[in-house]
Amino acid sequence: MDVLRRRKWAVVVVAVLGLAVVAASVAIAESRTAARHTAFTPVGFEGNRAFAMDRLADVASHADAIVLGTPVAEEEIEDSEVFERGEGLLSRRLTVRIDRTLWLRRGTPEPALTIQTGGGSWSYKAGIRTPFLVVGEVGSQYVFVLGYNDDPLDTNGYQWGHEASLAVPILGGRTPTVINSQKPYFTAIRDKTPDELAGLFASTLGRGG
Repeated sequence: MDVLRRRKWAVVVVAVLGLAVVAASVAIAESRTAARHTAFTPVGFEGNRAFAMDRLADVASHADAIVLGTPVAEEEIEDSEVFERGEGLLSRRLTVRIDRTLWLRRGTPEPALTIQTGGGSWSYKAGIRTPFLVVGEVGSQYVFVLGYNDDPLDTNGYQWGHEASLAVPILGGRTPTVINSQKPYFTAIRDKTPDELAGLFASTLGRGG
C-alpha cells in the first residue's frame, strides 16, 4: 500500500514539475516576443556621415564595418571647465565587446575583440548628471555601424567611431519589429536575426569600396 501511494505521489510531482517547465518556457517566449515588439526610437542626432546613410545601400559608401557588439563598460571623460562652470556636457566613453562582424568593407581591418568609442554624453548641472543622447546600455547587445579612423588623434582619440543614430538593439535574438524612423535603412533591418542581417548585408552591400 505504501509503495503504491509513493508511486502516485511521484507521478503527481513529475506532472507538476512538467507543467512548471512548460509555463516557464511559455513565459520566456512571451517576454521575448513582447521585447521584440517594443517600439525602438533611434537617437535623434545625426552626424554628417549618418545623415548620408538614408538607405541600406548608402552604408557601403559611408561606413567601414557593421558589427554585433555589447557595451561592457562606460566611463565619464572629465572636463574641468564644465565642473568650474557648474554646467555643461560630459562625454561618455564606451568599451564595446565585438561579438560578431556582420559586414566589413574591403581593405578595412577586422575590429579587435574590444574597442573604445563614443557613447554620447551626460548633461551636468549643479552636480547632477542627466543622460543626453546616450547610446549603448551596458550589458545590452546592439547592431553598430562603424567608421574606421587611420589617425585616431583626429577623431577624439577613437580608432573606431560609430554612428549613434543608426545603433539598433537586439531584443530576444532579433532587431525590433517596430523602429520609429522614416529611414529606409531601418525598414530594411527590422525584425531580423544576426544571421539574416549578415546575409542581407552581404547581398546588398557586397564589400563596398
